[in-house]
Amino acid sequence: RHSPHDTRLAMSMNAAQPEVMDVLPHGRALSAAKTAGELRRAERLRLRREAKVAERSAKAAKAAGTRNATRATHDIALRRLVFVVCLQLGHAIILPSSVRPPSSIKLRSAKPKQYQPTRQEDGHGGAQQHDDHIVATARQDRVLVAQSQIDGLNDQIVTTYRKWAPVVTQWATFGGISAAGAGAMYLGGATWLGGPAIGVKAAKMYLTATASGTAWTLGFTGLFNGGERTVKSMGGTVAPPKVANLVTSTAVKAGLEEVPTAWLIPTDEPNAFAAGSWPGHGVVAVTQGLVDTLTTNELHAVIAHEIGHISHHDCGRAIQTASMVAGLRSTMRVGWQLLEGKSSSKSNQDDEDSSVAVGLLMVGVGSVSYAGSSLLRLSSSRAAEFAADAAAKELVPNGGQHLASALEKIEGHTASRDTLGGANSHLSHMYIANNVKPRKSWGAALFSTHPSTADRVAYLVPTAEVREEAEPAPITAFARLGNEVAEVLEEGLW
Repeated sequence: RHSPHDTRLAMSMNAAQPEVMDVLPHGRALSAAKTAGELRRAERLRLRREAKVAERSAKAAKAAGTRNATRATHDIALRRLVFVVCLQLGHAIILPSSVRPPSSIKLRSAKPKQYQPTRQEDGHGGAQQHDDHIVATARQDRVLVAQSQIDGLNDQIVTTYRKWAPVVTQWATFGGISAAGAGAMYLGGATWLGGPAIGVKAAKMYLTATASGTAWTLGFTGLFNGGERTVKSMGGTVAPPKVANLVTSTAVKAGLEEVPTAWLIPTDEPNAFAAGSWPGHGVVAVTQGLVDTLTTNELHAVIAHEIGHISHHDCGRAIQTASMVAGLRSTMRVGWQLLEGKSSSKSNQDDEDSSVAVGLLMVGVGSVSYAGSSLLRLSSSRAAEFAADAAAKELVPNGGQHLASALEKIEGHTASRDTLGGANSHLSHMYIANNVKPRKSWGAALFSTHPSTADRVAYLVPTAEVREEAEPAPITAFARLGNEVAEVLEEGLW
């Protein structure tokens, strides 16, 4: 089957050389016909290649126009997203007290006013006034809600708020960071990787890696890192009666429903911590070095600090925060796996380039998310330490002075970290003191799990710095003259 173009080409060739075809022998005529057919096939192939090249150029121009049209919008959205995330991180880092709920919420009830007669009356008027007073009092005795019921409702609201508000805030912050990371993945994929479809796939990959890493870490930590299991892994034993009695009395005073068990860690390092995220499985552990270094009142204040962590549910929230950070860190691992696996498949260059681009995007966005969540975690840990110090001040008589003295002794110790370090270093944020050496730079304080001892002492004993800094001013000759004149005036000139 020949196209009209081929027919016209053959007719033109026959018309151009009629006499040659007539005089050629039979064999040479067949060769010439074969050559003409090859020329026609070559011409058709050339035309097809030109059509394909033109079609491919048109598609590329259309895709380039679409990307150029949407790139400006995506760049603006990405810049706004980064700006909002930076503002939120700065607010959480600069104001760590925002993660703490207010101290109390009060509901006031209206008290009925009692009738007070203005003047005494006798006779019929006095009897009428007395009857009116009885009727008014009877009407006022109809109480819809008793004061005790309002107080009980108020206590329930305060308890529920203190228990769940930090948890909701924590998970909402984690959700915001994850959503910001997914949005960055979508914008990056839609802008630089070829379209919105790739952006959606990249965002799904980011959210899947974050959710799976968080769930795995949370489940593993909750099942295999309980309070007593953690203490026993350090070689802990049941605490002596002195420590156990302090733990029991302080827990009862704090209003805990379940009294945590007391444990003793055989190490010379003076330290203590509380563990256990499940109700009824809380533990308070102190080291042998802490018992030998502190007095009874100071030991009581340290135990009250750990009871404050249990009362504020800090142990469970610390595990949740660590799981969230691990989930965000898993996105970096997925990105590195994509980059390392690019050389295993050489079949399709386009797929390989796409995997490399997605891997780089996962590593970049995962690094930013991991850094931001780590800063929020450290800020929350420092705020929890201040709140536990405040609980120690309330639970122990003169607890601020005793806890400040204990913190100074703990910071000045010379024993090395042995049992509490090594394989147990991941629990260092739970210890009452984690700063091995004092840190004075703002950068070190920003990346530390605990406030500095000086800041904690200043919070526990606010007047200590004032007394230390207050020095007697030098008395000048003019001041002495003024004092003498004041004494003369006070005694009298006569």
